[in-house]
Amino acid sequence: MGALAIAALVAIPSAPARAADVQAATQPLAVEAFVWTTSPVALRTGLVLGGGAALHYTVGPSGLFIGARLAAAQTAESTVEWDLTHVHLLASAAGGIEKRFGAGLLRAQLEIGVLAIDQLGRRQQYDRLAADGIKDLNRDGWSVGPTAALEVGGAVIFFEPWRVFVQLGPGVTAQKVNGSVVARLFLTCSLGVGRAF
Repeated sequence: MGALAIAALVAIPSAPARAADVQAATQPLAVEAFVWTTSPVALRTGLVLGGGAALHYTVGPSGLFIGARLAAAQTAESTVEWDLTHVHLLASAAGGIEKRFGAGLLRAQLEIGVLAIDQLGRRQQYDRLAADGIKDLNRDGWSVGPTAALEVGGAVIFFEPWRVFVQLGPGVTAQKVNGSVVARLFLTCSLGVGRAF
């Protein structure tokens, strides 16, 4: 009878072990690295592709969090006259809510920041035109404007405290295009890996 009681006690997880699991699942600080892509903001075709890093801090047991993100990406477009390359640089702050369901996480966040676009433009057949003495062969410039995005996503915790996540949603930015400041809509998506601390 005593042997059976001992075996039953061994089989039942101890309270400290369960507490440790819960603590690992709810660590407030998370660092993420991701592949970042958006639809083009100033060009008509192409796909903006790059990467970045983010930091999230959960405030209290409700799942509310604040965070920051840095990302860089590039896209290109060729027309009859021009080869254009756009480099996108993003710096933003975010706030939202994240909830855990078993081995998964669901997240919704609002992101507000600054988007800078660096344009590098060269005329088609640049070398021949330069040899002929033709001017206006470059079309370089910068545009910097505010940006905001509303994203939802999910994550799978594959090895505590590591997780793989994806999030996407619409965004808007104001940028200088063809000499005028205009509002442009875009779709953004991030796929990456994160770790809680």
